[in-house]
Amino acid sequence: MNHLFRSRQRVALLLLSALLGVLVLVLSWGRSGGGDAADTAEQGALAQASAASLAKPLVAASAMAVAVPASGPVIAASALAQVELPIGVPLWLQQLARQPVCTPQDLSRPAAHSRASAGEAPWGAEAQALAQQRLRLTAERLTASSDAELRMMGLVLLRQHETLTQEALQQHSSTAMYGLLHLCEGWAMMTVHKPLPVPAVCASLTPERAWPMSSLDRFGLALQGLASAQDEASRDLWLERAVQHPPQITPLDRLPAAMLAHVPPKWSPEQRADALAFGFGFWATQVMAGLQGLTNACRPDKAAPGSLRQHRCLAIAEAMDRPPSTMLAARVALRLGEWHGWGLQRLQQRHLELAASVVALPAWMPNGVDGQVPDSCTGLSGLRDHTVLLASQGELGALAHGVKRSGKSWAQWAQELPPFQPRPWQAPASAP
Repeated sequence: MNHLFRSRQRVALLLLSALLGVLVLVLSWGRSGGGDAADTAEQGALAQASAASLAKPLVAASAMAVAVPASGPVIAASALAQVELPIGVPLWLQQLARQPVCTPQDLSRPAAHSRASAGEAPWGAEAQALAQQRLRLTAERLTASSDAELRMMGLVLLRQHETLTQEALQQHSSTAMYGLLHLCEGWAMMTVHKPLPVPAVCASLTPERAWPMSSLDRFGLALQGLASAQDEASRDLWLERAVQHPPQITPLDRLPAAMLAHVPPKWSPEQRADALAFGFGFWATQVMAGLQGLTNACRPDKAAPGSLRQHRCLAIAEAMDRPPSTMLAARVALRLGEWHGWGLQRLQQRHLELAASVVALPAWMPNGVDGQVPDSCTGLSGLRDHTVLLASQGELGALAHGVKRSGKSWAQWAQELPPFQPRPWQAPASAP
């Protein structure tokens, strides 16, 4: 295993560890939220299930640090050539989906070597500085775009909260407001060395204040409001807003693809894979951060059978259980459905579909020849295709595509995967 391979592997593991920590925090009940031991265990299981959908592409990116043979394969073609992208997909995303990920020059040169010294740790200070430099180059290219959403992504990556604040609050830009909200949410996750003070605007930017100025992801904003609600009337308000504004494709879903599409053209496949890994990591650590508030508000003891609250909770569960929602949201929807009346057959089938979509994801990542690691261009092609689907159909749509490509019947999947195990909800123990 060469030095560059170990470097990529460490990046993947660090991102995965960070993701698991964030998701466990998002889904844990907390001391004030209550919940039995079985519920607490499931929150960890949900975090791991969602993290698995990120871990496999990241590990695949790690595996790309190998030399491409001089007589390398033909230029990697897109597996999406026959996939009809939805109407309204940005032109840059259409171009990313159709173009080869490697040039003939990429195929004829060996993989890039790390600049870090042989005695340095795989992800030491020099390697971090180099990664930051490359990230800045990509972010600056996004910022220079005439497309408002791409420019906003660049400003978020460059931490330009002053510009975003001015455009959001003074110029009333919904796109800038979206970027500012996610920059505030992910501020700590973007810190590499010493933590930077959180901008003052982030403390004053409450979901209620942002609501009139935000239109790109009102479902996500409603969940944030639900998580911060202090009374039942506020929770009902945010639940109703979530019902009225179901999940949709957002600029955050397009961030990994945008980074891959806007890296400097002379970058090697390994450098492009690094940029894509960062994009995946940033997307995964922020997606659906308000789910704890939803699960608390929709507990059976707070959403009685036949009540308006239960009706709203079930409507939200239905919306989260289909594209363009996320794997994590679909797993939470499954739990809400179990609490509030989904039939056992539906629960069993949906559990099987979600589990299969995670296991089938490696189908995007070729195994190479005779068990060897695939070449960089072949691996990057699979990552690109998954990224394009994430950007155009959402995570559930992208993962479902992998299941279809597997060619396996549901009976075959049922034999390979653990069955659904019903767990009736238990009221939290009374405080001593």
